[in-house]
Parts: sequence; structure tokens; C-alpha cells
Amino acid sequence: MLRFNTAGLFSDSAAWERYTVDAAGGYFLGVFDGRFVYFVPGWNGQAGASGIHGEVLRFDTTGAFDDAGSWETFDAGYDKGYLGAVFDGTYVYFVPHDRGGDYFGEVLRYNTFGGFMDPSAWEAFDAGSGEGYSGGTFDGRYVYF
Repeated sequence: MLRFNTAGLFSDSAAWERYTVDAAGGYFLGVFDGRFVYFVPGWNGQAGASGIHGEVLRFDTTGAFDDAGSWETFDAGYDKGYLGAVFDGTYVYFVPHDRGGDYFGEVLRYNTFGGFMDPSAWEAFDAGSGEGYSGGTFDGRYVYF
């Protein structure tokens, strides 16, 4: 992971931090819920659809960036290919994209009031679209993909 401290100068190397996380790898975008940053599982660098993983990576911003204890992963069992996430104040929605060229519409969501490692805090709904999406947003009432 790479992090930039916006209080520093963009051209100052001291404003940049790098940390290697022991995780599945291959994350597309992320979303912040006020405390945690959730990194969206995607392609881990292996060839073909087999390289897609479902391991969500989470960073606790109250901890040290370079402390392994500030990072955790959870595999909700959805080895799809998500491309973005949206936070609505309660849930983190993972934007469905593709499984190596096979688009799908199964939205994964996490209830941030539940335990990150608790399978009951995770659920998926197949919205029935084979289009695949690239990001999303929340307008205060609706989540858009």
C-alpha cells in the first residue's frame, strides 16, 4: 500500500509511506467509513479468472500504517471481481464488475455495525444484470452503480 499525507508537500518523499500488506493482493479502489478504509477485492495478478479473489482488506486508521495489527482481511466467499465500493452510513456496498470477462450483477454488502469477521454481517444480492459496473455513489437515499 502507498499512502500520501496531504498535510505535506506533494514533492516531499517524507509525506509518502509504503507498506506491504500480507493479503491476497489485487485491490481496486477503496472506501472510507469514518474509521476504516475498505479495499475492494479484485484481480491478484494471476492469469485468467482464477486470479480473482474475494478477500476484503480493511485498514484501521486509528492504528499505525506500518503495523500489521492495523490491517485485517475477510473472505466473504464471493470470488467475483468488484470494481469500487460505496458507503451509505451503515453498509459498504461492493460494486459488481466481472469474473475475468464474465460480467455479473451480484452486489456484496457489509454491515459496518456488525463484526468484520462475522459472516452474518455480510450478504449478497443478485441484481440480475450481466453488464458489470465501474464504481458507484450514494446520494443520501439511493446507491447508484
